Amino acid sequence: MYEPRTYRHDMGGRFDSFIYRFRETDIWVGYDKDAGIESQTVRDFIDRQCRALRTAVEAYLAGHPEFGTSHLPLDCAQDAPEMIKALAACSRKANVGPMAGIAGAFSEHLGKACSRHFGFREIVIENGGDDYLQIGSPLRVALSAGASPLSGKIHLEVPPEYSPLGLCASSGTFGHSFSYGKADLVSVACRSAILADMYATAFANRVQDKEDIGKVLDEAAAVAEILHIAVIKDDCFGIRGKLKIIS
Repeated sequence: MYEPRTYRHDMGGRFDSFIYRFRETDIWVGYDKDAGIESQTVRDFIDRQCRALRTAVEAYLAGHPEFGTSHLPLDCAQDAPEMIKALAACSRKANVGPMAGIAGAFSEHLGKACSRHFGFREIVIENGGDDYLQIGSPLRVALSAGASPLSGKIHLEVPPEYSPLGLCASSGTFGHSFSYGKADLVSVACRSAILADMYATAFANRVQDKEDIGKVLDEAAAVAEILHIAVIKDDCFGIRGKLKIIS
C-alpha cells in the first residue's frame, strides 16, 4: 500500500526539488538552486540511472532469488553487479540480509551520479526515509516516527563536515520495511548510505520495548562506522553520536 510521505514537506525551500516515481521507486530529489539546471534535465538523468539500476538488480535477483529474500548475509557471484557486491559486503558487517540496504544503495548511487554529472554543490536524495546527503551548510532533518507522540517533534542538525553522509531510518510500527522489532524509529548515520540503511534495520530489529533503547545505543556506540543513532519507542527517545538535536 502506498503511504503519503508528508515528511517531505519539511525538506524546505533551500533546494530546487522534484519527486520521481517509477514502479516501486519513489524518491525526493533536492539540489542547489544556484546550479541553474532545469528540473526536467535532472529528472531525465535520474530516470535513466534508476531504470539501469533496477534492470541490473532485477536481472541478478532473477537468477539468485535467495539474495532478495534472505534475512541473513549472503555472498554473491563474482560477476554480480557492483551494487550487489556492495550490498553483500555491507550485509556481513551489519549481520542482516543484503537487500536491507537497497534503498540506501539507490539513494547513494543516484546522489553521487548526479553530483558527478552536474557538478552540484548540494544534493539530497530521499528514498522512503533513507537519505543521501551532500551539503555545504547545516541541514535540519525531522525524525518521523509514525504514531509516536514524538514524531516530527525532534530535529537533527547535520553539519557539512560529515558530508557526504547516509542518514537512514527503520521502523517496526509503520512504513513498508520488514522489521523483527517494535521501534517507532531507529535513525542511523554513516558515511555509507548502504551501511546506514543496514545498521538502522539491524538495531531496529533489537527494540521490543522502551527498556531496550539504552542497550541499543550502547551497542551502536561500539561500531566505528556509525556516526549517529537515534531511537524512538512510544514516548521515549535516546540519541548517541555526532549529530545534535535542535529546537
